Formats: sequence, C-alpha cells, structure tokens
Amino acid sequence: GYPVDFTKVKELVLSMARLEIAEPKTSKPEYFARLGVEAPDAEGSDSTLVTLMDGSGESLASLVIGKAGKGGRGVLVRPADQDQVYLCKERLSANTQPTSWIDREILRLESDRVQSISIQHTDGPDVEIARDPENHTQFKLLSVPEGREPTFPGVANGVGTAVSYLGLDDVRPSQDLDLDGGLVATTTYRCTDGLQLTIRTSKVEDETWIRVAASFEEPEVVGPMPETEGDDEADSGEDDAMDPDKVRAEVEELNARLSGWAFQIPQYKADVIGKKLEDLLRKEGVEDTPAILADPDHITDPESAVLNAPDPTAGERPAFLEEDTSPETSPPDLPGEDMVQNPLEGLEDTPLLPTGDEPESSEPETSEETAPPR
Repeated sequence: GYPVDFTKVKELVLSMARLEIAEPKTSKPEYFARLGVEAPDAEGSDSTLVTLMDGSGESLASLVIGKAGKGGRGVLVRPADQDQVYLCKERLSANTQPTSWIDREILRLESDRVQSISIQHTDGPDVEIARDPENHTQFKLLSVPEGREPTFPGVANGVGTAVSYLGLDDVRPSQDLDLDGGLVATTTYRCTDGLQLTIRTSKVEDETWIRVAASFEEPEVVGPMPETEGDDEADSGEDDAMDPDKVRAEVEELNARLSGWAFQIPQYKADVIGKKLEDLLRKEGVEDTPAILADPDHITDPESAVLNAPDPTAGERPAFLEEDTSPETSPPDLPGEDMVQNPLEGLEDTPLLPTGDEPESSEPETSEETAPPR
C-alpha cells in the first residue's frame, strides 16, 4: 500500500495503550447498537473497529470504538472478541477515511534548483521556459511566437514554483486508471544539479491525476549565479546539493516512493503545471495589463509587479479632480463675539450656593403632628 503518516499511526496506538477503564457497562448484545459498539459490518452501524497487527499480520489487539460517554466524557469501547462494554476515562476516535492517514506530500522541489521547464500538450503548442539569464530569481518564457509577447515579464514564474510543494487529494495504483487515454500534458522540470522530474497529467472522469518520474542527466554548464551576501557560508551546502551521487540517490528514493501510483491533485495546481502557451501570452489588440491584475495567483514578486504597473492616474484627469478656478466666495457671515448673548448675563451677583445670609423661608415649619406619613 501507499506509505502512511507514521506520526498519526503512533498517536492512535499510544492513545489505545493509555485507555483507562472507568467502569464496566453492559454485556448484553441487544444494547450494543444503542452504545455504538455493535459490529462494524452490522446494518446502520456507527462503530469503528481498530485492529493492531504485527509484521506477520497477526492481531495484537482489536477494539470496537463506540459513542462518547455521558456528557461527552470518556468513550465506550468493546474488545472485538468479547461482549463486555467498558466506559474509559479518555476520549478516543479513529478516522475511517483512508486519505486521512497517508502522507499528503508528493514532493518538494525548491524553485532555485530549477533551470528550465518544458510542457508538451496533446492539443496545443509546446511551452518552453528557462531561468532568466539577466535575473536568476525570475523565469522567462522562451516559446513566444513572432508578433506576440508575454502577458507580463514574470508570467512564467508560477510554473517555475508550482512544485515547490505538491500535495495530493487522493492516491490510487496507476494501473487502476486509464491514464494514457486521458493524457493532456507532460511537464519536465530540469534542475541545475541534473535532477529531472517528469509529470504526466491526465483527465479521468473529470478528475485530474498525475504520474511522477525522476531521472538524472548530467547538468548543463550555465553561467555563474550573481554573488550575494553570505555566499561563502553557503558554498559547502551548494557543493552538497550539486554532488551527483546525492542527486542519483534522490532519484532512486523518489522513484521507489512514487512509481506505480497516480495522484489526484487540485485542478488549479494542474492548470499551472500544465500551463498552455496562449494563457501566457498577451491577447492580441489588448493594451498592457498590470501584472498584479493579469495573473494575481502567480505573482512571485508583488512589490515589483506593483512598481512596474502602469500609472492609473496618467492621461486625462477626471473632471472632479480638476482645480477649481471659479471666483472665491466668502463664507456666510457668522455672529461676532459681541452679538452672542451670554446665557449667564445678569446672574453675576446671584449666589449659586447658600451663603448663610438668605432670608428666612415664609413657609411654616412642619411639626410632628403635621408631618406627612412616611
């Protein structure tokens, strides 16, 4: 089978080993369905059977995982060869989707290793891309027909970086699918160290599948890369990366892991890996389009794309931005300080707080007899 993610398997095994019984429950099979510990193959069953086996295929432990305990505390389980149900203190679950257990990473190919890319289409012209000799951080479209030009200078960068991480949605043995009959494109990535990756993309019943093969070819001699800070420290790492024996070992590892398998990948990723020439060229009769608008998903240098974009304010200015040349008008007259009435005028001599010199009140004092009831 296809390799699984060992970390996920380890977590499940350790979780099962740490289960601690809180109390025994029923041993009557008629209650199993209510507790979710019925046989997994029973009609309407919601249980999950987990079996741990040794290298020879012998069962080490087999446990039926049921519903959570009351209030979501713990989990109900039943040994597969017993009728006794137990409530355990810990929570335990096991995903039954096969793809949840596999390592979803197909490969990683750092874009700075890529020297050139070829894309062969079954229904259109081929595409040739290479690292720009004048700017080693960019990729350049080579297969530009006469009279045409790329959509924008960095339009090929997305293809160059598409396999910096390549993940799968599903995996199946390649012999189970009619991949040759649905072949739509073959993309070859050639690296500076001699590694070559060939990715064949096929359409099968509206799903996109790829096959990956690795090989080694003596690398072509290319011009020196521009020096940058820290080059001295990176020299040893670069020498290791260019070691032919290490690249050959990488090829063997990739083929041993990927050969014989077909990988379903997201459509957007397949569209980039199998980019068509027409999608990389500016439409005839169409004016320049800012790079950030032309292909926003594949911008690898957003700052450069924005800086090189046409000035949207160039040309005729909208009327509402034109300078107002009409005669200046004075604002409406506002009342001056002498026209505003002071709300405290005439109250200057009126005390705001008692001073003790106030005249006695003319109202009679309230006696106990006349005091209102409380």
